[in-house]
Amino acid sequence: GIEIVESAVRDAVANAERNHLKNIRFRCGDSATAEAEGMHFDCIVIDPPRKGCSPAMIEALTRLDPKRIVYVSCNPATLARDAALLAEAGWMITRAQPFDMFPRTGHCETVCMLTKDNR
Repeated sequence: GIEIVESAVRDAVANAERNHLKNIRFRCGDSATAEAEGMHFDCIVIDPPRKGCSPAMIEALTRLDPKRIVYVSCNPATLARDAALLAEAGWMITRAQPFDMFPRTGHCETVCMLTKDNR
């Protein structure tokens, strides 16, 4: 896992230890630079801020070319924008699930699975 917020990395490490997961690593950093370190992923889970993915992150996802992308979004507008950019690179939304985690507000979380149609 790559996370830009240091406290979230500490929480992830503690959670992995608590669940006896041995085949997982976490580091603090910008996920848009993962491909520079020779990493390969079958599935990438992203949870960008409300402003959505940076252009560098979209480019990194395209270069990393995972089989699946799980996109967790708190902003339908930036999810739509990023999904359109990813569609240009061959991914399509195959599943989507909204979650009303903030009742009586206009906010809604959405989790989407994107896959490439040639896989």
